[in-house]
Amino acid sequence: MLQVSGPAMGKDFFDREKEVEEIVQSLGKDNVLLVAPRRYGKTSVMGTV
Repeated sequence: MLQVSGPAMGKDFFDREKEVEEIVQSLGKDNVLLVAPRRYGKTSVMGTV
């Protein structure tokens, strides 16, 4: 069952590999600003980075 009250971690975090890789590559060169509406997974993505 998926948790909907907090960040998705571990096996519940999926289908964002491309975004995570782009952020990791960008962090080596510059600052990163992650902007999206509420409940889009910003915290989950940054927790994985």
